[in-house]
Amino acid sequence: MAGVLRVVLLLWVLQVSTRVSAQDSEYDHLLVRPRNINDQKDNCPINVYFAMDTSESVALREFPWGSLVEELKVFLQMFVERLQTTTLRAKRVQWAYGGLHFSDRVEVFSQVVTDAAVFLGRAQAIRYIGRGTFIDCALRNMTEQVRLAARGKPRLQYAVVLTDGHITGSPCGGVSQAAEAAKAAGIKIFVVATNEETMESELKQIVSSPVELYRKDYMAFPASNRQAAVIRITDTMIKETEFECQAPMCIQTEGAAGPKGYKGMKGDLGIEGPIGLHGLKGKTGTIGSPGCKGDAGMPVEWWSQRYRDSETLPIPAMERLIQWLPLHLPKHQRSTLIHGSFRLENLVFHPEKPEVVAVLDWGRSNLGDPLSDLTFSCMARCLPQDNPLLTGISDKGLEQLGIPSVEEVIGQYSSSMGLEEGVPDWQFYMAFHLFCLAASHQGESKNTIAGQTGSGKIAEQVADLAWDFATKEGFRIFNAKPSAPRAGTSPLKGQIAGLPELSCSSTIPSRSPGQRAPRATASARKCHPSLGWAGSPLVVDELKLIGGCRASTVT
Repeated sequence: MAGVLRVVLLLWVLQVSTRVSAQDSEYDHLLVRPRNINDQKDNCPINVYFAMDTSESVALREFPWGSLVEELKVFLQMFVERLQTTTLRAKRVQWAYGGLHFSDRVEVFSQVVTDAAVFLGRAQAIRYIGRGTFIDCALRNMTEQVRLAARGKPRLQYAVVLTDGHITGSPCGGVSQAAEAAKAAGIKIFVVATNEETMESELKQIVSSPVELYRKDYMAFPASNRQAAVIRITDTMIKETEFECQAPMCIQTEGAAGPKGYKGMKGDLGIEGPIGLHGLKGKTGTIGSPGCKGDAGMPVEWWSQRYRDSETLPIPAMERLIQWLPLHLPKHQRSTLIHGSFRLENLVFHPEKPEVVAVLDWGRSNLGDPLSDLTFSCMARCLPQDNPLLTGISDKGLEQLGIPSVEEVIGQYSSSMGLEEGVPDWQFYMAFHLFCLAASHQGESKNTIAGQTGSGKIAEQVADLAWDFATKEGFRIFNAKPSAPRAGTSPLKGQIAGLPELSCSSTIPSRSPGQRAPRATASARKCHPSLGWAGSPLVVDELKLIGGCRASTVT
C-alpha cells in the first residue's frame, strides 16, 4: 500500500512541474529548445564522392576496349538519379557530388558540386587511362579532394570506390594505410566491384566497418547485379541522412574559459601527403663524361691471324672470308654470358625424361651475343660424324634420335625472345663458326707432316661451307653467287619467318678410311618439317635451344 502511495505522489509532482513549465512564461527564456529542422536557411550538406578505376584490368577486360568503363558511367547515373529523386522527410538535405578516375595516375573529373546534372555531364566525358593500378594513390587524392571541398564541414561524407582490386603498385604507402587515412577524415567508404573477377581481399581493406554493410556483394556489372547494388547503397545513405539531418541540435552558448591544460605528449608523424603535380621540364643537361669501355667484339681478327700462322696451302674461301667477316659484323649485338661450345655432346640428359639437367665444358665461356651459342649448336647438322674436331650428325637419323627440327628450334627461340621476323644474322653466325672451325683444321694440318691426317682437305671443305653461308647473307663484293633474301624479310606460310626453306645448303659427307674427302655439294637434303619432339628447351641467358644447322637454299 505504501508503494502505491509513493508512485501516485511522484506522478502528481511531475504533472505539476510540467504544467508550470508549459504555462508560466516567466521561465520560457530559460528553456533550451532544438533548432527548427524545417529551417530552409540551415541546410544539411551531404557529400558523395566517386573513385572510378579505369586501369587496364578494367578498361581492357571487355571488347570493345573501354566498354566496361561505359558500364561504370551508367552505374554513376543510376546512383545519382536515385538520390536526387528520392523524397526525404528531412527537407534540409543538400546532396553534393565529386569524383576522380584513376590508373597509375589520378584525374579529377569533377570537383564537389551541388548540381547533379553538371556532375553527370562531366562523368560522361571520362576517357579511360588503361595502364597500371595504384589504388592507394587514388584513395589519398580522394581524401584530399573531400577535405578541401568548398562547402564547409558536411554532416556526412560518403565515398563509393569502383574497382576490381587488382593492384600493380603501391607508391603512396599502401591501400590499407590510405584507406585508414580516409576513414580518419570522417569518410564512410563503400566498395563496388567492377565485375565478377575481383581481388576480394584487397577490396575488404578499403571499406568501412562493418564489411557486411559497406562491401557485401555490390557489383556494377553485369547489369543484373547493378540495380540491386544501387538500391542497397542509396537506401543506407538515405536512412543515415534522414537520421542525421532530423536530429535536434541544442543551441550552443559560449561558456567561461577553462583552466590552461598541461602540455601534451609529442604526437605521431603525420600521414604522408598525396603525390604533387609534375614540375616543369628542366633545362638540357651538359654532355656527360665518356662511358666505360665496352665488351670485346667477335674475335674475327684473332682467328684470321691463327689461320695465317698455320697456313700451308692457300684456301680461296678463307681469303674471301677474312675480308668479308669484318665488313658484315652484326649491327645489334647483345652482351651476356655465353657457353662458347654449346652442343649436344656437352649436355647431360635426364635418364627417364626428355629434359636437360646440366651443361658441361664451360672452359670457353665468355661475354657475347646469345645467338652465337644458338648457331654453334647447329654446325653439327652440316658435318659428318668422323670430323676430328667437331663430331657431326648430318649422316644420322635425326628423327629417330628425337632431335628437334630447326623449325621447332627457331620457332621456340623467336617466340621466347619476341622476334617477330625470325632470328637475325643467322647466316653470319654460321659462316663465322665454320670459319673458326676451318682455321682450327688448318692448325691441325700444319702440326702434322705434309697434312697426312687430312685436316688440310677438311679445312678447305669447311671453309667452302662457311662461304656458302656468307653468300646467303647478301655479300656481293666478290660476285661469287647471287644473294638470298635476308633473314626476316620474306616469311612464308607454314615456315619460320626469315628462313624460306630451312635446309642445310651444303653438308660435308662422311668418308671411309683411305677415301679422299669429297668437296661440299651445293644441294642439300630436306630436313623433316614436322618432327615430333617433346623435349624441354634448355635456358641459358633467357633461352638457349638445342637444334640443327639450317640456312636458306641458294640457287
